[in-house]
Amino acid sequence: MKRFLIILPIILLLCGCNLFIQLTDMLVNGTNGSDFSGAGLVGTYYTYTTNHSYNLAYYNNTLYMADFMTNYLTWCHIDAMGLLYEDSYYSLTDANGIHGITIDPENGTIWACDLDGSRIIHYTADGIFYEMFYLGSCPVGICVNQNMLYIADRLEDKVYCVEKSTFGILGEFDIVYADPGDNSSYIDVSIYADRIYLVGEEIDGIVSLNLDGSDLRRIWPDNKPGFHAMGIQIENGRVYLNERNRIVVTDMGGKVMNRWDLKNPVGYTGYYTDIVVVNGLIYTVSYSNSGNGDSQHILVYREK
Repeated sequence: MKRFLIILPIILLLCGCNLFIQLTDMLVNGTNGSDFSGAGLVGTYYTYTTNHSYNLAYYNNTLYMADFMTNYLTWCHIDAMGLLYEDSYYSLTDANGIHGITIDPENGTIWACDLDGSRIIHYTADGIFYEMFYLGSCPVGICVNQNMLYIADRLEDKVYCVEKSTFGILGEFDIVYADPGDNSSYIDVSIYADRIYLVGEEIDGIVSLNLDGSDLRRIWPDNKPGFHAMGIQIENGRVYLNERNRIVVTDMGGKVMNRWDLKNPVGYTGYYTDIVVVNGLIYTVSYSNSGNGDSQHILVYREK
C-alpha cells in the first residue's frame, strides 16, 4: 500500500504531462485531440479586401475571392512552396452583391453571381464587364463544367443548369434537403466525377446528384445528421469540408478521415467560409462582420 501511494503521484504527473502535450498540440497545430492526425498551420495571409467573402476560386496558381459588400475582386498568387504573395484587387463594375464566383478554366474569365440583381455576370480575365443574363431570384453559388454553368439559388432552393454560350436553361431541379425557411445563407457548388455536390448552412449534410438532377443522395459525415458546411472541394476521392471553424475530411461515402479546428489569429472572432485544395495545401477564407476584429485573411494548412 505504501509503495502504491509513492508511485501514484508519479503516475498522475505523467498523465498530466501527456494531457498538457495534447492540449498544446491542439492550440499550436489545430488538431482536435482525437485519433485524427489533424493538420499544421502553414501560414496566415492578409488581403486587401474587407471582410465579406463567401467564396474562394482557383485558377492557374492564383486564388480569387469577391467581397459582396464592396464588389471588390481580390486575387493572390501561390508560389512554389504553396504560400501566397502579391495580392491586388479591382472593382467588379455593374455588380450589386457579388456572392459566388468561378473561373472558367478554358480562358480565365470570371462568372459571378450578382445576388441583389438576380443576374449572372461574365467578366473578362481582367475584370471588365463582358455580358450578363438574369436568372432566378437570389443566385449565390456557381460552378463551371465544360460548356455548362451550375448555379444554386438560395431563395428558390434550386439549381439551374445553364449553357454558357447561349444562356439557355437546359435543366433545373430542387435542392430537396435545403431548409425552405432559410433564405439568407450561402450554398457552395462543386462538381466531381460527373456529379454535383452541394453544401450550405441551410443544407443538412452533403447533397449529391447527377448532372441531370437524377440519383439524389444525402451524405452525412460519419452518418450523423446536423452537419452544415460552408464550403466543399473534392480532390482524389477525398471530400474537404469547411464547417465554419473546423475542417472535416471524408471519403466519398462520408466516413471521416481527418478533422481539425481552425486557429484564429489573435483578436479574430469571425468564422471561415469556402475551401480550396491545391497540391496538398488547404486554403480557407475568413468572413467577419463588424466587431469581429481583424481584416480579411486566408489560413493555409497541410494535413499531417
